[in-house]
Amino acid sequence: MIDEALLEKAYPSRPRKIFIPWAIIFTIFLLATVFAKFMLPGIPSLLEKINIGEFTMPWLKAPISMVDFIAVYGCPLLLILTTLLTGFLTISLSLRKWWYHLVNTLIVICLLAFSLSFAYNVFGEWLLKENAPAQLGEISTMVFDIGFYACLGVSAFALLLCYFDNYITPKKYKAIYKRLKLVKNRQTTKVEKKYVVKKFNKLYKKKKYSEILLLLFEFEFDVNNTEPITPDAYEVMKRDILDRARIIRGKELDALYYSSCYLALRQERKTLIDKQNAMSSSSISPVATSSEAKVEIINDSNSKKDEAVEMTPPTLSKKELKAAKKAEKKALKEAEKEKKRNEKANKKDDLIVENPEIIPAELDPTNNDTK
Repeated sequence: MIDEALLEKAYPSRPRKIFIPWAIIFTIFLLATVFAKFMLPGIPSLLEKINIGEFTMPWLKAPISMVDFIAVYGCPLLLILTTLLTGFLTISLSLRKWWYHLVNTLIVICLLAFSLSFAYNVFGEWLLKENAPAQLGEISTMVFDIGFYACLGVSAFALLLCYFDNYITPKKYKAIYKRLKLVKNRQTTKVEKKYVVKKFNKLYKKKKYSEILLLLFEFEFDVNNTEPITPDAYEVMKRDILDRARIIRGKELDALYYSSCYLALRQERKTLIDKQNAMSSSSISPVATSSEAKVEIINDSNSKKDEAVEMTPPTLSKKELKAAKKAEKKALKEAEKEKKRNEKANKKDDLIVENPEIIPAELDPTNNDTK
């Protein structure tokens, strides 16, 4: 069922375009690595232009040319940088979808193996000198060769996932995007279709879940629509009706209160309580089993109209408001008069109790003499 709770859970995995530009930049780095490793040695004229001099390094016994420098140091460093940046990108994506953690694990393993073997190949023999084991150098070279292709492959795979991330939806959230596709396909022009998707993304970004639900189900609310209302659409419609009714009834009740129609407010509450008690105390027949189930179709339009009238909240006209206000004032005056009568009666009783000698003999209830 599509509701606000499902939309909130699916919020992190919503379609986002921000990852695609970064994926394009890192793809360019990856292609530059591939070019320098595999294509550059096959272009002699370009090699001649690049070969502008030689470099001397402390850990090297002989000077190294620019072409060899690019092949030995440039390509591995560029690949390490690209794999590292791709790893940061997939870490961000793993907050949206859990399976990116598996890609992150592969990236970390390949990056560590390749970086350590590269560091040993460059600085190992220079640092250890005569103490460098021969077998360790062979193993490091083998790990370096395997790690190069592993980093290249896992980076390319991760970047490919970034391009198609918006089209990979978790199963539990597919209902949202199927509904969006249905709304989009109901539009007639390309402009309207783009507007629906743009509005959906904008509302989702601002976390306006109630408006998203109206966007996804609004076409079912059309009075000219003859199709049955789906259960999800009914829940959205019911909530929307109740929200609107609450706003309208709130304004009507405010009008009664600020018009000093307190009696009408009390009567309104009492009527609702009586209705609620009547509905809760009414006997509800149990659901029939499949063998005892009977379908009865009643085509009584008058009964439906009566039910609709009962369900609609009462509204008061200006005359009724004036009459209610007049009745309220009259009731207040009667209550004040009754209060004064009670006070006078209480004063008389107190006077009789405090001064019994002032009571005439014929009015004294304790005098038993009769005339």
